[in-house]
Amino acid sequence: MKKLKKSLVLLLVGFGLIFGLSTQTSADTWNFTTHDGKWDGAANPTYSKPNVQVDVYPLQGEIGRPGFELEVRLCNANTGNCTVFKNVQWIKSGYGRVHFTNMKPGKYFVDIWDNVPGPVSGITTTVEY
Repeated sequence: MKKLKKSLVLLLVGFGLIFGLSTQTSADTWNFTTHDGKWDGAANPTYSKPNVQVDVYPLQGEIGRPGFELEVRLCNANTGNCTVFKNVQWIKSGYGRVHFTNMKPGKYFVDIWDNVPGPVSGITTTVEY
């Protein structure tokens, strides 16, 4: 009976180590509103996952105006340095995506900009890969 318990414990510990240490992708989700002066999300790229995907959805506000643009940049929390703004690539209506590659490890805040006078709101999800 002791050998069975010991074997089960070792098996559970083994599974915990294997699956607990595996690389898993996690997503960080925030609500955002443009023109409010607040950060619109966060990302934490690492050496093993230096790329960041930012998704924006379901957008509300003046998104139907001719020439509407939505852009995203990442700003380093420690240095304050920011990437250039990147245009959101529309996957489907009201759902867009931007990729940032080869980011230095650290904490970054998401900044979303639009070119309409009123606010645009939605959800941002960031994924490091």
